[in-house]
Amino acid sequence: MEVKPNEQLTETQATIVQYSRKLNKLSKIVNHHYYIHTNYKADIPKSNRGNEIRNVVMTREDLKIILNRGKDCTGKNALLLTAETGLRVTSLVKLKVTDVDFENKTLFIYQDKGKRSRTIPLNEAAFNHLKEFCKGKEKWNYIFSAKDNNKKHIKNDSVNKFLRTNALKCGITKYNDAKTGVHSIRKMVALELYYQKRAEGQNYIQAATYAIKYIGHSSYRKDLVKRYLPGITED
Repeated sequence: MEVKPNEQLTETQATIVQYSRKLNKLSKIVNHHYYIHTNYKADIPKSNRGNEIRNVVMTREDLKIILNRGKDCTGKNALLLTAETGLRVTSLVKLKVTDVDFENKTLFIYQDKGKRSRTIPLNEAAFNHLKEFCKGKEKWNYIFSAKDNNKKHIKNDSVNKFLRTNALKCGITKYNDAKTGVHSIRKMVALELYYQKRAEGQNYIQAATYAIKYIGHSSYRKDLVKRYLPGITED
């Protein structure tokens, strides 16, 4: 797959390209060090998913309308926390009461994407949500548990389904795709964090790095900035 300048890739495509380039670099290092000739090269097929690039950013106004339309349920609660933390659904549903540090107001995410565990600070809204959601549960119970079974978490699609169904009921169609829905919320959170950190005096790189890492990526990369912080410019 040929990557053109300024071409925007999906997250999976970008990861594949990144590994391919590292493989080519490894080949050069091995050749130089051992005085041999190797050709580690990955031919990446052209993706047929180019039209699925998800550029939509959720707005707080749209999210408020959707949440107000939906009935109270576990899926709605999970969405409320996503809106404050930018957590991926796969990590969100697996949260347990013991992952919340109520004294230090932090949340531990066990084996997020890439099996990387991390701890994030909680803002007041997220902290208050978690206090409410954890009431009456044992420390090893899932926070977003299946109906009448605190030892089993809800399905990933429960959150997407709540968002998708209630958005359509409100006549909001731009978040129809399941991944676009929650992904658009992650972008919303990242942008809010970026502007918050800039207001606190951080420069472009510092603020972008904080936002990208907070939502679960390991480091600052320009392709991630384009994807999660659309519209910002380096200054």
